[in-house]
Amino acid sequence: GILLSGASVNTFGGITNSGTGTGSVTISDVIGSRINSGVIQNSSSSALILGGDNTFPTGLVIKNGTVIANVSNSTTLSGAAGPSANAITLGYSAGGSATLAANSVTVSNAANLAANAVGTLTISNNGGATAAVFSGAVALNGNDLTFSNSGITGTLTESGPVTGTGNVAVGNAASSGAAILSGGIATTGN
Repeated sequence: GILLSGASVNTFGGITNSGTGTGSVTISDVIGSRINSGVIQNSSSSALILGGDNTFPTGLVIKNGTVIANVSNSTTLSGAAGPSANAITLGYSAGGSATLAANSVTVSNAANLAANAVGTLTISNNGGATAAVFSGAVALNGNDLTFSNSGITGTLTESGPVTGTGNVAVGNAASSGAAILSGGIATTGN
């Protein structure tokens, strides 16, 4: 894998994780406000792990593969997926399966599923005993979404509302954990 750590990543442009290489790309630096073209995950074989109090001004886009949040939104101004006001886009019309996962942190960004997305779209904890919390609203936009508690003893909580047209599935692989949807589901679908 690749690890970027130090002071910050703050040059003009964008960050894209793509290709067919295996191993994860970990950015534990702060991704700063000059990354104005966005942070994009587009690799089915290499996860992108974000661990800085990021301030990039555009929303995180997960076209294909997995993004793992390793830091909570400490304020509305920063977090693994950037400021809380920036929505995360999950899925892509020419992408593949896309997953937003978190360790024992809170991700407060809204998640908008991309129109006409292909593949399986998932929000999950990162396995083990992690207790991931997603507190932003989720807009299905005509897609199906799976909430997956993949930990043995961990929990997954979605406390924001889930709205729009599409189906919602809940998977709980935990032997003593739970998948909790407390924000309400108001969808056209199942």
